[in-house]
Amino acid sequence: MQSFLNKLAAAFAAVALTVALVSCGGSGGGTADDLATADLATADKGTVALLVTDGPTDDFKEINLTILKAELLCDSGNQQLFSGEKEYDLLQLTNVTEIFSINEVTAGFCSKIRLKLKQIELVFKDEAKGSVLAKLLGNGKLDLNPKSDFYVGPDDPLYMQLDFDAGKSIQVKNKSQYNFRPVVFTKIIKDKFDSKLIRQRGTIENLDYDSDEFDLCPIEAEVQPVSDDEKDDYSDCVRVNTTDAPASIFDDQANPIDFMKLMELEEGQIATVVGRLSFHHSKSDDDSSDDSSSDDDSSDDNDRPDVELTAEVIWTGDEIGQTTNIACSGVTTVDDVTSFENLELPIPEDGCESSEGVRTDLQPGAKIYDSEGNEVDESKIAEGVLNKVDAYVDADESPVNPKAVLVMLGLNEALNPLDQLTGTISNVDIDYFYNETSNLMLMPDEGPADRCVNFDNVETKVFEASMAENNQFNFDQKSVFSLRDGQRADVFGNEHNGCLDAEIIIYEDLEAEIDPI
Repeated sequence: MQSFLNKLAAAFAAVALTVALVSCGGSGGGTADDLATADLATADKGTVALLVTDGPTDDFKEINLTILKAELLCDSGNQQLFSGEKEYDLLQLTNVTEIFSINEVTAGFCSKIRLKLKQIELVFKDEAKGSVLAKLLGNGKLDLNPKSDFYVGPDDPLYMQLDFDAGKSIQVKNKSQYNFRPVVFTKIIKDKFDSKLIRQRGTIENLDYDSDEFDLCPIEAEVQPVSDDEKDDYSDCVRVNTTDAPASIFDDQANPIDFMKLMELEEGQIATVVGRLSFHHSKSDDDSSDDSSSDDDSSDDNDRPDVELTAEVIWTGDEIGQTTNIACSGVTTVDDVTSFENLELPIPEDGCESSEGVRTDLQPGAKIYDSEGNEVDESKIAEGVLNKVDAYVDADESPVNPKAVLVMLGLNEALNPLDQLTGTISNVDIDYFYNETSNLMLMPDEGPADRCVNFDNVETKVFEASMAENNQFNFDQKSVFSLRDGQRADVFGNEHNGCLDAEIIIYEDLEAEIDPI
């Protein structure tokens, strides 16, 4: 059988799609005993949010992913999360996450999430090359399984985070053909929200001056429904809190404004919000029902999911754009203008030495974040630091100085991918009694000799890739104890003392033949 885990081109860095499933609401629990006592037919509904994120790449200026459907496979039946058509340019979401959809689901045990992808469009930075559609494995049908079943409890937030790593998924067959066979990391989180900053674009609705809040709703022109299912007017909206962070607010030309200026806009105005998700109980669930007089219809709180976006940066309109850059200087302040030199990618061979870059002005209230979503100060911007900047550019100005409202750092690590070995596993030696390093040998497809691979029984991520009889592609998370001699595998890690210290091992299911492309 020909392996589909071929060596990737070094030009690809990681691109991730994160899907987080969040359940909250009435009574319930999160243990196996809950299933025996829960009446799934009458169970309380929980809220489910799908989120999207990514990382940078050198070769492409856009990676456009189109999703048609998402659902949970549960004991209570399939729970639909999304049916429609949404396209995302993943490269606009480096270091942040975007809410894909918000739904209610029935509490109970679930085993996997099922996705239907329409296409992956790769748009080259070299305009002469244009764009190309990557071929989807399994006709875009994808089942994703964590290590074990998980319980969606109506009272306890649960997150199912799915990271699509395009750096390990996109395979270069030749100069004009690319294959997309998904590599997806699944993480179940129950204790607290565990994700990057949320970056959400939508329309402003239901502005409330008393609370400095509003609803951010999907842009209808960008969501093409393919289902006739009717949903509540605000079922896909998220409530935005502007005071807790507090938020820095800008107009469409990056000028600082306050919430009163937002109130002057017509509802339906496009805005982008960067912040963090939190969860709250509706007013009917706590003792604050007397404070609900500001709502025209108190039933709205029950119709709207208990998901809140605490905003840190907000800007209106479509005039503020994003670029990926390398800083050519640190931050300085001259005549009350704080700025630094920035050079847009692709980086010249001699970096900033061949160009002084463009002066990027940090607007009053602009915020800077590291790769973990932590706010940092201006000193973290230094020569050689890769960054993404959201800024307004006035083409009529001379010189043209971008006016930045948001700077994201920490891209340098993403452009240094793990080493990769592809071959056949042999001599698996696992320490079954102690959480120490185990090892195996890999007979490589390329290279004169077998390679030694060390892996941690707990920390190393192991996955099984297989094709089901219905041409459904499965990507299942496993333990290191599923590794066997004779398996075809890709191993990703770092070279150390002549061996590869594995962080990720992906092997093929030998029982299922995967159709070659």
